[in-house]
Amino acid sequence: MTQAETMGSRARREFVSQLPCMACGRRGCANAHVLPKLVSGGGIGRKGHYTTIAPLCVAPVTVVIGGRRQTFAGCHQLFDEHRNIFDRLHPEFDPDIASAWTERAWQAFVASGGAMEATL
Repeated sequence: MTQAETMGSRARREFVSQLPCMACGRRGCANAHVLPKLVSGGGIGRKGHYTTIAPLCVAPVTVVIGGRRQTFAGCHQLFDEHRNIFDRLHPEFDPDIASAWTERAWQAFVASGGAMEATL
């Protein structure tokens, strides 16, 4: 796939980065490919179509695992590299719903002529 197919347009990438994290609600997000676990099991670096993207935060988050405090680079890193931890912290997160919501928000933004208020 081309970068345009996997990441979408620059305008879309910037739009998604302004949305709140679909897992925890914090701001400061990256465009995260949120493929379901069975699909994404092929390893980091495999990208789906841009319609499988949702905003996931990149702000540091600290969690206690086995009695040890560990800090990660937000929900995006947890989703990509520590999916079992992410799933325990955010059991309500559904990759299909998150990416579909993101695409609908983008389409509403485009249809409104770029009014961010139309998407939230």
